[in-house]
Amino acid sequence: MRITPSDIPSKKFNKSFWGYIPEEVDQWLNEIVICYEEDVSELKELRQEITRLRTENKQLREICKEMDRLDESRVSS
Repeated sequence: MRITPSDIPSKKFNKSFWGYIPEEVDQWLNEIVICYEEDVSELKELRQEITRLRTENKQLREICKEMDRLDESRVSS
């Protein structure tokens, strides 16, 4: 199961007699949400950059192939 930023603050925990201080847990979860959202955003940007670079790479390979073909035609003529 994938966890989304909105899943983090909605997570419910069982409490025992000793329990925990809810405000501290809530504050910690808020910090985690902020970091997680930043990471998700960065991942999205990096995936877009990968797509852009793959497209550019493909275009440059085609240009190189064409240049090689032109060089070969010059040599053979």
